[in-house]
Amino acid sequence: MGRMSELDIAQREAAPIIEWLEDSDWLEGTDYEDGIEIGSDGWDEAVEAYVCAMEETQRLEAEAAFEDEYGYYVEQNFSQACANFKFSFKQLKVEYEEIEELRPAHSLHKMVLAHAVTLLEVYLEDVTKLLITSNGPFLANALKNVEPFKGTKFKLTESFLEVDGIKKFVLKELSDHIYHNVHKTKIILSGILGNRLMVNIESIAKIIKVRHDIVHRNGRRKGDYDGEYNHVDNSYVNSSLKTIDMFVGSIQSEIESVIEMNKLM
Repeated sequence: MGRMSELDIAQREAAPIIEWLEDSDWLEGTDYEDGIEIGSDGWDEAVEAYVCAMEETQRLEAEAAFEDEYGYYVEQNFSQACANFKFSFKQLKVEYEEIEELRPAHSLHKMVLAHAVTLLEVYLEDVTKLLITSNGPFLANALKNVEPFKGTKFKLTESFLEVDGIKKFVLKELSDHIYHNVHKTKIILSGILGNRLMVNIESIAKIIKVRHDIVHRNGRRKGDYDGEYNHVDNSYVNSSLKTIDMFVGSIQSEIESVIEMNKLM
């Protein structure tokens, strides 16, 4: 019975490889055209070829996804990012007020707060990347002022010589940044703008921390195993929404001032 179970497991694990072999031409011209037995030397070669093929597929899919992302940012502009945030944020507030009035619930408060911070995160990522893709001086500032670019000597590669190669390189690197890390995001945006952002992040950072507790621990504070939870009620949500809205307004105003001062974009 145990032996049969092991065989069943081996066959299930082999199923995607067998399917790939049937659909590909890898077997053609090899000594295994008549078939391969699981566990044989030929099977080991097939597994290695399958892994390489899957890795290449994943690489191509990642490249295609990045090209789609780049195309999105090339077609957008800073004003559109602001408009997108305002529309989604207003919609969230209206729907929250309607549901809260009919059926208030603690779970609703947590979900709305978490989603509001997500909208903020999307806004910060969009603004950062749109400044890079839409303006040469901001791209130059990023290379000069922002980690991991500043102080780095770059080798001229084929990717740099492609159309928009440097922009794509910077955008790809910035995609690894977590934009709800508002302290680092402020540093990145300041570097791109060439001006230190003066917006205060203390209140917004506290809200983001609560959202992190909600998403990862259902609201329990990190490190507190005695069951101490953040108090997230209607009053806290409304106050947080107002803080997020004001924070985005301040960011937008500072960026617009830099653009106007330099007559950019």
